[in-house]
Amino acid sequence: MLRGHLEHAHIEVYTYTFHNGDEVMWDISMAKHIVETHPEAIVKTIELPTDVLRDLSTHNEWTEERVKSCDPSQPGLAAVVMGKRDGDGPDVPQYFAIVIDGTHRGVKALREGKPFSVRVLSDTASRACALFCSPGRLP
Repeated sequence: MLRGHLEHAHIEVYTYTFHNGDEVMWDISMAKHIVETHPEAIVKTIELPTDVLRDLSTHNEWTEERVKSCDPSQPGLAAVVMGKRDGDGPDVPQYFAIVIDGTHRGVKALREGKPFSVRVLSDTASRACALFCSPGRLP
């Protein structure tokens, strides 16, 4: 599974790639704008368990420089996808949240033993900021 961040001009993009090659790509700048202008786009805020923070630190791209300068007290963003997580066995459709913004803050929180939370986007908000999605991957 490949997970990466790409920054272009004024657009910040996050791509999640499933093991079978399916992808979902989100415009993080748009997601942040939606959250700022439509607070109802957040369905809940969850604190990420330590094992999820470890997963972020080992599977997502991040730089030491950005980790040093970020503030883990600021929550990240998560979007819901449909599929299966790695190691979940047969490909039984299920929903799970992907951290699309906040990897650096999550890594810093893990290192400092502090909590880190993400705001989960509604299905509508997740679709609104999706730039690309393989068929059937967004609810």
